[in-house]
Formats: sequence, structure tokens, C-alpha cells
Amino acid sequence: PAYQECMKGNVDLVFLFDGSQSLDKKDFEKIVDFMKDVMRKLSNTSYQFAAVQFSTECKTEFTFLDYIKLNKNPDVLLGNVTPMFLLTNTFRAINYVVTHVFKEESGARPDATKVLVIITDGEASDNGNIDAAQDITRYIIGIGKHFSTTQKQEKLHIFASKPVEEFVKILDTFEKLKDLFTDLQRKIYAIEGTSKQDLASFNMELSSSGISADLSKGHAVVGAVGAKDWAGGFLDLHEDLEGATFVGQEPLTSDERGGYLGYTVAWLT
Repeated sequence: PAYQECMKGNVDLVFLFDGSQSLDKKDFEKIVDFMKDVMRKLSNTSYQFAAVQFSTECKTEFTFLDYIKLNKNPDVLLGNVTPMFLLTNTFRAINYVVTHVFKEESGARPDATKVLVIITDGEASDNGNIDAAQDITRYIIGIGKHFSTTQKQEKLHIFASKPVEEFVKILDTFEKLKDLFTDLQRKIYAIEGTSKQDLASFNMELSSSGISADLSKGHAVVGAVGAKDWAGGFLDLHEDLEGATFVGQEPLTSDERGGYLGYTVAWLT
């Protein structure tokens, strides 16, 4: 059915997050909260998640298999994460993800687009290359005062997909992580994470279509609360269920984003 087509692109996403000694506990908790927030917002889509903490060594916090077995619950999956507080071996960590996490035995899907979201507050302590990760869409988030200069920021470019201006994000404070979800939508998922669909089709990728429905008046209508940057809308399904008309506000104003139109739908009599 047309209302299911928006979910057709499988995406396997790994969070690779810094647990080094330069982080304090509160900032580490903000990273964890950010990951939980992304997982919640994408829980009803075609995304699977895994998470790896890195410092001197690497630790798989949960695999794609764990994500399914534990009912996609971020509070359970990340509930016992504690920082390692050692070095920042970023090269080693990326290669670890390639060899240990993006594997079918860990629940990775052969047909899925691979996405790696790297979160760090400092430059790499080690050296090496990430040639093995070239088929993975890599988005890196550099946070904090260490990245206050252009020279420091450019040291993150080696880890990101190209063009780097789309795949490197610099935040001066950890508090700004909570506002980053929309940027992830636009700069990673829309570009590489929806089976190479364009941004217009991606606007429906996170639609959560079917969260509400009304089957009266000779029509089948389903809410699409997550569509258009969570402005929402609804899909009026064609009689044969092989097509649909999206109804929502376009173009969007800043007030309409996050409006959740379609959370409940009903015909007025």
C-alpha cells in the first residue's frame, strides 16, 4: 500500500560515542540523552540502531540484535552506560564498528544503508586510516571548546563523508545536542539514508503514518504526524490502496514545524 511505501528504505545506524577522560559526567549524560531521543523519534521507522562507546578501547553497548530483542527501548539499551575516561582512539573505533557491528551476526541487514554517527569532544589520540568504512555514511559531531578554531575543526574532516560541510557538525556546548535531530534528518538521512531518495520523499520517511486513522465517509485516511519536519498531515488513501494524496501545510513556516497535525483524525458529520 502507498502509505507503507514511505518506510521502504532500511537503514542500520550506529552511534559511536566518545567516553574519554576529557568528558565530565554531565556532558556524557547529555550524549546519552541525545541518542535516546533520536531512537525514540525513529522507533516506528525502518531504522535499526546499535551503539559503541570508544576511548582507548571500544565497547559495544548494544547491537542491532539487542535493539530488536529489547523492544527498541532506549532506556533499557542505554540504561547502564558508564564512561571509560581514557584516551580518544577514533581511528581504532571506526574500524571496530566495521569489523564487529556492521555484521549480519550482530543483526545488520544486508540490504540496509549503513550510517555511522560519531560524537566526540576531542581530536583523535591515535593514527591510521578508515578505508574499510568507505561504504558507510559517516556524520561526525564535534562538541565543546576544543573545536573553537577552524584548524581544530578540520581534523574531524577525515572521519566524515563527503562533502564535509554536510557531514561535520560543530557545537560549542553539549546543551545544543538536544536541538540536533532536525539537522540529522536533513544532512544525513535525507541525503544517504533513504535508499538514495530525494528530500521530498524523505519528508515522508519519518511520517509515522498510521498513528491514527478514520475509515468512514467512503475514505480511508491515516495520520502522518511526523511528516514535513513533524508539522504533520494526513494521507487520503485511494480506493485500491495503491496510492494516496498527502494533505498538509506547504510551504512550512517556523510555527508549523513540530505541529503534529494528524495525531488524531476524524471526519466531521
